[in-house]
Amino acid sequence: MRSLRRVLGVGVLVVALSACWPTPGAGPSRRSFNPFERDLTPTSVGRLTEAFRVPLTGTGGPPVVTPAGLFVRSGLDVVALDPGTGARRWTTRVPEAPPEFDEFLTISDPHVVDSDELIATETIYGASGVITVYLVTIAIDTGAVLGREYVTGALGSLRGRSAGLIVREICCEGTFDFTRIGVTDLDGGPAWGGTALEATGGTLSQGDGRLFVTTRNQVQAYDTTTPCPLRDGGPLRWCPSLWARPLDAPASPVVIGDDATLYVVSGGLLFALNADTGGIRWLSDPFVGYGLTQSPALADGVLHVASTDGRLWAFPADGCGDAFFCPASWGTQAGPTVSVQPAVGGGVVYTGAADGTLKAFAAAGCGGDSCPPLWTADAGSGVTGGLAIHNGHLYAGTADSTVGYGLPPT
Repeated sequence: MRSLRRVLGVGVLVVALSACWPTPGAGPSRRSFNPFERDLTPTSVGRLTEAFRVPLTGTGGPPVVTPAGLFVRSGLDVVALDPGTGARRWTTRVPEAPPEFDEFLTISDPHVVDSDELIATETIYGASGVITVYLVTIAIDTGAVLGREYVTGALGSLRGRSAGLIVREICCEGTFDFTRIGVTDLDGGPAWGGTALEATGGTLSQGDGRLFVTTRNQVQAYDTTTPCPLRDGGPLRWCPSLWARPLDAPASPVVIGDDATLYVVSGGLLFALNADTGGIRWLSDPFVGYGLTQSPALADGVLHVASTDGRLWAFPADGCGDAFFCPASWGTQAGPTVSVQPAVGGGVVYTGAADGTLKAFAAAGCGGDSCPPLWTADAGSGVTGGLAIHNGHLYAGTADSTVGYGLPPT
């Protein structure tokens, strides 16, 4: 695989990107937290105003943002916008195939690599399922396609220069399906992977030497430091899970916390799982709200998770002592259904709803059991693509646009 290494040192790159939102969920752990935000705070957030609204021609994905720009998936395109004004810098169609083949193509959400490149994957489908997947490298300043390499799955996460891949395949007229998972080093090529017969599609969260997959009604863990064994002496590798935690309902993407703890929402409950064993450490109080939904945001030892009645709840990330069921520390008033993972930065937690309503709350609560919003706005259409926080701005991906909010000049 073509090397993507640049002249800048790794330490400089980490500093440059640390205050950014370079991947969906803000990073491979999916915590949805920008700990370096300083401009948007509980005292200033009430002054947020709409800075721009950029219509998209295709269904929009979650916004990702660094000093180099604001990037979003729009159908089969990756679009680069000015993060302050929304001015379109470039639009790049990821697939090489002509438009008449669009129904057989999908692309992943873009991820920012280092400071000067984006990566995304193109998946090509046929009558029997997935035909092939390409990892596409894009210049961050011009949108030029720099490289196109075959990989085993669609981009699901990025941890440093390690890309987590996953793709579901359907075989034999729908009688059999399976999932390929893998890790590709952006400098050295394939590093780990094979067929995960226990998984059927799903989402990835990437830890240090681990992949965590939510698939159907399960959470699974895979050790990416040990090669997957060859199956039945043949050329195919089968990747057994370290553990699989069955759940009663479809699960949200995993949020990786500290102290080897994972957080996932399923069946209206928040689960805290042992990352080494899959064992349940604690559960949210089953009488909280009208059923929790979406992945929680994890910030400063607090989990912020929404419920189907439009409330936002806060739970201590380390649970409630020896109690198996943990009640919420505080909540908010009911509202429209929250449709994306909350986002946190500068001591403020944001929610986006299916009817387009955006709200901001003090992440530390208000000293009571029910906290009012510090700010509300209408994004114009349902918030479907997610939220991002960077440099005094809030970005929302909706069904038909990317909307940016900023503080007015003082």
